[in-house]
Amino acid sequence: TSPTVPVAILYVDDAWGRAFMGDATEAAAKVGVDLALSLVYSLGDAASIEDAVSRLAQSGVGIVLCTIFHSDLLSIAYAADSHGLLGDGFAWVVPHAVPVDAVAAQSPDPARARAVLQGWLASSSGLLRGAAGEAFYTVLANEPLENLNVSGLQGLVTPGLLQERVCDDFCAAIYDAVWTAAIAIAQVEPAANATLDKAALLAAVRAVSFDGASGRVQYDATGERDVLEVPFFIKNVRAVQPGGGAAEGIALVETWRLEQG
Repeated sequence: TSPTVPVAILYVDDAWGRAFMGDATEAAAKVGVDLALSLVYSLGDAASIEDAVSRLAQSGVGIVLCTIFHSDLLSIAYAADSHGLLGDGFAWVVPHAVPVDAVAAQSPDPARARAVLQGWLASSSGLLRGAAGEAFYTVLANEPLENLNVSGLQGLVTPGLLQERVCDDFCAAIYDAVWTAAIAIAQVEPAANATLDKAALLAAVRAVSFDGASGRVQYDATGERDVLEVPFFIKNVRAVQPGGGAAEGIALVETWRLEQG
């Protein structure tokens, strides 16, 4: 159900920000959350930040999801403070890659910065690993490099990259996407010298359903992963600052899973 406090999105005017705004709006509609407002600002532009935050103040929203860069964090926080949008009744959420505590510590006025950033949530999301996912990552971590043939990938994946085992929680989703394509193509494989029917391929993708490395894989009418079937988590984190000093690690505040409602 929709939260009783109105929700808004504040996003930077670039490809990342616009994509997040679109995806978040679509996902919110699927789970019954009404987004009261979406506001855009220009990177590093104090005037556009002030304009966006001023409109937030006039809208009556209480929860603001921010797709922003750390360089704009304090400008947004100070503007929010000047419009009375901080403290009880308000929640500001930023990507976990925006180091709230580090930005405060490195600002010209750390005390003021910490005061306005008090209570801001830095959230991280990822896919929950079921049994198939754990098996996928175990194989990836332990398989001898000589068995991971990358000769056909035109240098996109190199032995050096594999040696470092750089693979986040979304590698399993990419793996399942490749399997989705393979299954769909197999369903509509054209006769020799015939052209692949794109409409038939999209229909086949929508019909794909299997238990993959990233969880249950099935798609909605647009061909996107069904948000209600994707097993993901959201973690709210904060930097640990013993004695008020520099950040020393990350502490988990809370974890939310979709099935919790």
